[in-house]
Amino acid sequence: MIDSDTNELEKTKWMISRIDMLHEGMIESLNHDLKKYEIGFDKGISKVKEWRNYLLSPIGVGLTLLLGSTAIFNFDVVVFSTILVILAIIGGIIFVIFTKLIGIIEKIHTEIDFVYANIIEKFWKSQGFMTSNVADISKVNFEEMENYLLFSHSLIGAVMHYISNYLKKMSKQYRYFSDFKKTLEETSVIYDENIEEVKQIWKVFDKTKSVHPDLLRFVEQELESKQKQE
Repeated sequence: MIDSDTNELEKTKWMISRIDMLHEGMIESLNHDLKKYEIGFDKGISKVKEWRNYLLSPIGVGLTLLLGSTAIFNFDVVVFSTILVILAIIGGIIFVIFTKLIGIIEKIHTEIDFVYANIIEKFWKSQGFMTSNVADISKVNFEEMENYLLFSHSLIGAVMHYISNYLKKMSKQYRYFSDFKKTLEETSVIYDENIEEVKQIWKVFDKTKSVHPDLLRFVEQELESKQKQE
């Protein structure tokens, strides 16, 4: 805690360090969430491949036995061909279905990677903007940094709302995967809670002070999006 005797420069430096820690904390948290998704996707793909191999194994055994038995039994050509075609079709259908499932998982993985990379970039952009603006500490005052701290909290809320909307959209797109849909909906609700805090912050936040213009528009757009939803 800062006591009343702390000089202006030290107070400003302290505030800058808080803002920097906030950015780093969010970047680390988002990377951690992304890592959990990646682990889940890898496990999902492994499970799908495991089931695919499990179902294809009997087909392979059947084909092997069928071909091997021709040396012992004199199969009718039509019967032999029919069995061979049926096994091949079943194997092909199984392979196509599970390949499609793997493709869907990989598509979702790619989409989430893109969204999180885009969001993490916003925090890097905000951090870079702040760093360049405090290069000459003698020209920075505590009130400006205090205002930027409010903006940083607003950016976090806006980002959470953005991710929440994205997860809602995904839950509708992949509604046939009930467990996945439920997880997305539950996570979406958790992410959306922070936007209420932004509404309160926005009442005291000073837009005339130095902030990144693109990020300012982003926060405003997310607040407008929330208002339309209500």
